[in-house]
Amino acid sequence: YGLALAGGSRWAITGTDVFTAEIVTKFASAMQLKPSEELGQCLFVSSNGDSRVNTRLGDIVCTLKSGVENDPLFCHFLDISRMLAWGMQKRQGLLLHGALAELEGDGVIFTAPGGTGKTTASRRLPPPWISLSDDAVLVVRNDGEFWAHPWPTWSRFLEGKPGASWNVHESVPLKNIFLLVQAEQDQVERIGTGQAVTMLLESARQVLHFWEVQNLEKRRSLHLEQFENVCALVNKIPVHILSFSLHGVFWETVEQVLRV
Repeated sequence: YGLALAGGSRWAITGTDVFTAEIVTKFASAMQLKPSEELGQCLFVSSNGDSRVNTRLGDIVCTLKSGVENDPLFCHFLDISRMLAWGMQKRQGLLLHGALAELEGDGVIFTAPGGTGKTTASRRLPPPWISLSDDAVLVVRNDGEFWAHPWPTWSRFLEGKPGASWNVHESVPLKNIFLLVQAEQDQVERIGTGQAVTMLLESARQVLHFWEVQNLEKRRSLHLEQFENVCALVNKIPVHILSFSLHGVFWETVEQVLRV
């Protein structure tokens, strides 16, 4: 299955045996991917060996954990997704824990820890707003600019839930990032670079962590990559704290910022 991202990155995702091929087909369905003969970086999904990134070729091997008793499909999807995001991180990509919305062709990310209300907030956006994802966003570089792709909400596959699908190929130019905080009234505040880096780094680590990497030097290198990508993003994209009420019209406050 082929995955084409803004900036020209191309991925070929394939299972190496009957079991993993079935998992990859279901994974591709969730991301609305189609079979493709186009060559690109390869993500091999295997049922034996170790997960690894070939830094010379850029290819990735994702080994699915065996013996997963609870929600195996959800766990397999999460493993493949993380390895793919890991590969994109090496190309200055960044997976964030947040909701992606579009307004008149421009992308806006609403990020917050789980339970803050970003899913509810994204569902409340009225037309002409379009909600593209409500849990995760992949940010990529494209000719010096940042573009955002919707990313699946894998928790919708937990406990036998029917799941859903997201058009991951779709992308929008990223214009603003809003850090959500529940409050009595709607208001917005631009924050400085240091605070923005700290908060977005936490958002990134909520969806892509490296605790399972045993080699400490390798783990340190991965954290540094993530940190540098967050810094590059903050230097280009404005970051605000959006205090929002559960029943207010917070999007009007956001639209005022976008107009400025």
